Amino acid sequence: YAEQYALAIRTNISKEKFSTEFLNTERTNLNRISTALLENFDILIGDMSALSGLGAAESSAVLNEVGKGMGLFIRSDSTGGGGYYRRAFNIRPNRAIDPKTLILNWEGQTAKKASTPSGHVMEIIPRSGEQPLIKDNNNHILASSKLYGAGRIIVSTIPDTYTWMLSNNAAYY
Repeated sequence: YAEQYALAIRTNISKEKFSTEFLNTERTNLNRISTALLENFDILIGDMSALSGLGAAESSAVLNEVGKGMGLFIRSDSTGGGGYYRRAFNIRPNRAIDPKTLILNWEGQTAKKASTPSGHVMEIIPRSGEQPLIKDNNNHILASSKLYGAGRIIVSTIPDTYTWMLSNNAAYY
């Protein structure tokens, strides 16, 4: 928001009902995800459950645009769901990871992640062609990326990153 980037937000309220918000861009209809719509965006950010719930045409449009160079950032909010987005990365719950005291490591950076108790954190089991981005102190992968055509898909299992902003750690957020 501070950099004045264009942002279009679609939030699922109930089946096929959405709330939309627009920052620094003109309003457009976001009710149906299509290739024509996605051609206007550089990156799509979505929850695993929302992406897994897309119909075949919408899911195909997303993957088509990622293949042409659009980025896709998936926030892994569950291990459930089906379709490509769930199978794209090997994600599993790991009860050994304490969500209250995560210490995250990436590219020479370290950040303590105090989180609200949410039961357990999920980890990503590495597969060929994936690049781990963020690990905890025990080398559990919490964010990873892979190429998809000319685009890139990133998945993160890190819970509630907004707490960094609330604790005045904007640099980590």
